[in-house]
Amino acid sequence: YKMVAYETGLLNGVNDLGDSEITRADAAMLLKNALGVKMPDGKTPESLLGEKYFYVAPNGADTNPGTEDKPWKTLNKAAQTAIAGTTVIFEDGTYQETRVTTVKNSGEEGAPITFKARNKHKAIIQYPQNYSTQTKFQISTRHYINVRDFLFTQIQGTATSTSDIYLRCSSGTTNCELTGNRFENVFEEGIKCVSAENILIEDNEFISITHEGMDIFNCKNIVVKDNYLYNCSRVGIMMKGNTRNALIYNNYIEMDGITPSNRGSAAITLGGSSNSYDPFDIGYGTGYEAYYLIAYNNVIIAKNCPEDFPTGLTFLSSKGCMAFNNIIIGTQYGIKTSMTAAADKGWEWDPPVLSPFMKNNIIANTQMGIFFENQPIGALQNTHTFCSN
Repeated sequence: YKMVAYETGLLNGVNDLGDSEITRADAAMLLKNALGVKMPDGKTPESLLGEKYFYVAPNGADTNPGTEDKPWKTLNKAAQTAIAGTTVIFEDGTYQETRVTTVKNSGEEGAPITFKARNKHKAIIQYPQNYSTQTKFQISTRHYINVRDFLFTQIQGTATSTSDIYLRCSSGTTNCELTGNRFENVFEEGIKCVSAENILIEDNEFISITHEGMDIFNCKNIVVKDNYLYNCSRVGIMMKGNTRNALIYNNYIEMDGITPSNRGSAAITLGGSSNSYDPFDIGYGTGYEAYYLIAYNNVIIAKNCPEDFPTGLTFLSSKGCMAFNNIIIGTQYGIKTSMTAAADKGWEWDPPVLSPFMKNNIIANTQMGIFFENQPIGALQNTHTFCSN
């Protein structure tokens, strides 16, 4: 047993025990070393300290220990307390949040922090009307955070602030999964990702968002899949501002009987300038904001053609982006290529679309199937277009 203890590092820094009684110092060192000993599944006892469940319920109290019989009351308490390996389960009901939620700790690979409704969309996170000028749920500089199956909303007002964002991942946040949630009644965006990496946005619903359902800005390695977007009246899924390496697929985007926010509206945009931010590659002739974004197997429908969505899918000053196997019905333009007004925002030039790839898209009942507002550089391949006009 001593040989095994030496091999595993249990006796690092411990005096030869011999047959004498152990000292307090050696006992403390043994306990410390034990936290780092690898077990058969590769985990350590220290990592298992966070493998536990907490509970939140509308009738709970934040002074409770967070157990199932004595749950917490708010999302904010859970976000401030949960550590790596912790799952926080929210019981059915409406949670009237009165503080902006900021996640305090990070999870770890194999031991994320998970916030989860026990039953999908039955835990309703609601903020008051006076919170419509700020981000309500912030994940900043944190890693391995999962948010699942909530209904996020706010008391309906007359919000017009571009700061009215529900959930934001930013400032170096990585490896987060936002899955199964529903976002309602937000002016600016349901989800905004800024300077984030390795983010999964899956199986969410975005209902009646005035501007964007999702705004992905200056991010890389993003997957947006299997989401439902209804009446997001400016852009459903926007990928811009140095975003690169993203997959957008199996999403269903529908507009039904509302006027879009502006004539630049689209279901999906690949690219686009963002204020005075520099392009990904600096210098005249090389600056592009979006690299290698792939949109495929998406369904885009404007039910009151073509007033609902001016464009199904827009390539906007992007490089090497692709659109294939999409179905686009009822928009003014099926697919459009366009230059962003980057020079007006401090850039040296207005980059055109470079090397777009379009193939096997079905475009029906549109005023124009494919429209080159600005001629792209590079060949288009084998796009099959079926238009009623």
